Amino acid sequence: MFQVNKDVFKKEPYPLYIDGEFVPSASGEIMDMVDPADGEVFARAYKGGAADAERAIKAARAAYDEGPWGKMSGEQRGRYIAKAAEIMTRRWDELAVVETRDAGKMFMGCKFFDVGQAIDAVRIYAAEARNIHGVSRRLDGNYLNYTDFYPFGVVAQILPWNGPLLMGCQKYFGVLAAGNACIVKPPQWASASCLVMAEIIHEAGFPPGVFNVVTGSGGVVGNAIVESPLVDMVEMTGSTETGRELIRRSAGNCKTLALELGVKSPDIFFEDVDISTAAKWAVHGFTLNSGEVCVSGTRVLV
Repeated sequence: MFQVNKDVFKKEPYPLYIDGEFVPSASGEIMDMVDPADGEVFARAYKGGAADAERAIKAARAAYDEGPWGKMSGEQRGRYIAKAAEIMTRRWDELAVVETRDAGKMFMGCKFFDVGQAIDAVRIYAAEARNIHGVSRRLDGNYLNYTDFYPFGVVAQILPWNGPLLMGCQKYFGVLAAGNACIVKPPQWASASCLVMAEIIHEAGFPPGVFNVVTGSGGVVGNAIVESPLVDMVEMTGSTETGRELIRRSAGNCKTLALELGVKSPDIFFEDVDISTAAKWAVHGFTLNSGEVCVSGTRVLV
């Protein structure tokens, strides 16, 4: 067992993070944060709506078009990201407690896997920010062929409820490393760790508008983001049904989408299988993260 430091949640209600500021939702509506393990309301947060999404979109657009982030060198962006990793390391236990309660995870898994892997991802992107560069080749006929890379623009992230901290850090820090401005729509039922990450990014000194977090439902906040012509790209991890809805709603402005959709993957055993080893890893495959994995091995084909 472990003791939860109640001071972790004294900041409630958690505010939204828009244009470098911690703000209440436009409606003032507040939502409960419920621990799925016991049904307890452990904290509260402001619930964002369409107006908040629009404000975040405009802030990200201005930050990308007029701000310094996309014009910085990769080395400079890497320093900001590395600073975020340092702060995450200092707040390691807090992140583990928040993600445990918010997503219904096991504390030891959060402490030693989710948080550790999240910090590792941030450190990788801090280094990779320096390695974004073009390639040139001289071809026959005295031609020079070159490839260069530029930021995409305003990129929105719609995150899943089964790993918002780890998957979020693996996604939006890559977006930031490449020089894009980012809007994060956390899962409605597990928003706390994304709101804590807003505090960390703010402390690291990222320019206003580069990173924004708007809580709320996918049907309101998510739709506003997908339908906005000011958002260049949306990445979503979730169900196939939600992916189809995003495709439909983005058709009006032909928005670029990156969709990671739910699937169930079989384990396939061939004649030469080592039964004891295969059985061990088959069990691991469908119990990892309490079975809350989109590629959970829920079938065995022999």
